[in-house]
Amino acid sequence: MPTLAVIIVAWNVRELLLRCLAATEASLAGADIATQIIVVDNASHDATAAAVRQHYPHVTLLEPQRNLGFVGGNNLALRWLGFDRPLSPPAATASAAGTRPDYVLLLNPDTEPQGDALAQLVQHLAQHPHLIGAGPRLLYGDGSLQSSRRRFPPQATFFWESTPLERWFPRNRWAQAYHYTSPTDPPATTHHSVDWVVGAALLVRGTAIAAAGLLDERFFMYSEELEWQARLQQLAPPPQPDSGARIAYIPAAVVVHYEGKSSEQAPLTRHLHFQRSRILLASLWYGMPFARQYCRFVQATYLWELLIETGKHLLGHRRSLRRQRMWVYATVLTGLRIPTITRNDGERWRTPMSNTTIHPEPGLAMDWSLPQTARAKRVDDISLQAEHDTTRRHFRRLLMALTLFVGIATLVDVILFVISGSPDLYPSLILDTFFLGVIGITGWFYRRKQVGMASLCLSATAIAAALFVLTQYTSAASNGAFIVMLIALAPTVALPYVSTRTFRVLGSIVAAVGLAMIAYLALLLIGEGVPTDVVIGDMVGAAIAVTVMLFLLWQFSRQQRSLVTRLRERTTELEQLQAGLEQQVLQRTTALQSTLLNLQTQNEMQEQLLSEIRKQQSLIQDLSVPVLPITPMVLVLPLIGTLDYTRLELIRQRALEAIEQAHARTLVLDVTGVPELDQKGAQGLLMIAQATQMMGSQCVLAGLRPELAQALVQLGVDLRSLRTYATLQRALDAVGPQAVTAAR
Repeated sequence: MPTLAVIIVAWNVRELLLRCLAATEASLAGADIATQIIVVDNASHDATAAAVRQHYPHVTLLEPQRNLGFVGGNNLALRWLGFDRPLSPPAATASAAGTRPDYVLLLNPDTEPQGDALAQLVQHLAQHPHLIGAGPRLLYGDGSLQSSRRRFPPQATFFWESTPLERWFPRNRWAQAYHYTSPTDPPATTHHSVDWVVGAALLVRGTAIAAAGLLDERFFMYSEELEWQARLQQLAPPPQPDSGARIAYIPAAVVVHYEGKSSEQAPLTRHLHFQRSRILLASLWYGMPFARQYCRFVQATYLWELLIETGKHLLGHRRSLRRQRMWVYATVLTGLRIPTITRNDGERWRTPMSNTTIHPEPGLAMDWSLPQTARAKRVDDISLQAEHDTTRRHFRRLLMALTLFVGIATLVDVILFVISGSPDLYPSLILDTFFLGVIGITGWFYRRKQVGMASLCLSATAIAAALFVLTQYTSAASNGAFIVMLIALAPTVALPYVSTRTFRVLGSIVAAVGLAMIAYLALLLIGEGVPTDVVIGDMVGAAIAVTVMLFLLWQFSRQQRSLVTRLRERTTELEQLQAGLEQQVLQRTTALQSTLLNLQTQNEMQEQLLSEIRKQQSLIQDLSVPVLPITPMVLVLPLIGTLDYTRLELIRQRALEAIEQAHARTLVLDVTGVPELDQKGAQGLLMIAQATQMMGSQCVLAGLRPELAQALVQLGVDLRSLRTYATLQRALDAVGPQAVTAAR
């Protein structure tokens, strides 16, 4: 008989929950399925828990003290059923509910299964072992079809689902492919496999949950069933390769879904949780760059909706509704955040995880916790990451300021060129284009987190901009300016990778060479007829600009150098920690192998002991039914103790074997040692007597005490076919002469 656990997570939907429980029990009433219903009450305010206790006392009720959401509530019930799969090295945990069920059904409280819908889902999974889940056909409360079958969403789907684009273009090709409504897709009235189904009524095989783990609790609600079903199909091993999609859509099973009765009580959190879950899903599947773009798009759509609602409010159209929507949209705009997702999280459902579980023996101490130094290094890593983020933030601000400066300068040059058309502006336009290109390359390096290369590009751009004034005179001055730029750039870029003393030496050399080059350029310009005051002013301005830029870059490089130094130290510490962990793993592996060898030795010893015990049991059985030959033709079988069915079978077998071996004519059953004789015992003795007579011998019952005789009379047992005697001696005296005569 298959076992099924139905999990219902409820929040302030008491009446709907009671109707759901009644429909669920009715749907499974005629099926041969062992069912356990679990209700998780997420801190409801409408006396949901009390109603469940009153009307359905046999239902298991779990009551967390706060709202865990759809994911947290279902995981609480799954852990209670024993499906908890920790991500850290496992430890032996006891299940509160004992044996895990074969199937688990996640059911919304605002649903009503129709007929035997749930039984059909279970039977379909039982008949198709390659499937890991199934979903029914969902209908709205008015009887219309709810789209419940889905394909895994491509990137384009994120930008139209639940956005204004979905309202403007409801029948686009992405929507049709996503909802299985394109002309080439099977109709909604036929059984077929799909990528995933809506989680309002989702049946999952228990072995798949044990292999893939629980729902991801970073999802409070929405999109959690999509990520979970994708992970189940990826991590649950298929019975045969190339099994294809392993979620079944069963239209014969119908469930009515009164959608959103819990979430509509809190529209603000509903919108926020929906968009946060979508952004988290985009981060997990398509990476952080795509998630950032999608988050900006969502913010733009909510800003558009906010502007529309504001305009309607100003025009006086249903002001209370507009105020509520404005508040919701503004809250979503300020509450959206891009989650921090690591690469391992993004690849978690794509890369199969190990299904091996280690259960250490009670006598073997397994310390899986990190040492105190490792936990301290975690704190160091967090502070180091925070410092690195601060540096990148300052760098981004500097890059934005420089981009704004160069952009304004380029715009001014373009306007002047359009107005005047003077060819003298060509060098400025070329230089502006060069600066914009360098800034673009800098931004590209920054987005790839290559801060060193970004610093190099930014340094080149900043110094070139500072020396721009020197390039307006002669070719010699221009060449000299670029030489000064390259010389000044060297120590700034090299600072993170050289010692302080080396940097001071390089800085002194750069300062001397820079002053010499500026003086040389000044003499060249004066010799070419440029007024002395103009040259001095330009050179002083250029020197001040170069000094300021070099100082700023020097400060930035000092921070980078501190980061590089700490990163090198952490790398060394991590290598040492890894070596220590490898040594611990080796030691624990050796200990496990030794324990395994001891267990194998113990198993062999236990097998030997079991063999000896079996031999002794056989000997004891033989001794418990002894057959004594009194004469060659008379056998006595003394009976001692209670006569149960098993022992009577053994007595009959031993008696018949002894008669056949000894060719005896008479078998005496001595019941002197039997304390009491019930109807089953008497019937067993009669069967022994009948079997003896069928072999051509007679059976005599001896030792029949008065209390035994009275008990047999009260039971109505007919012993007239047997010769009975009060004592064994009388029986032997009676059968002895007859046996001698028969032997002659």
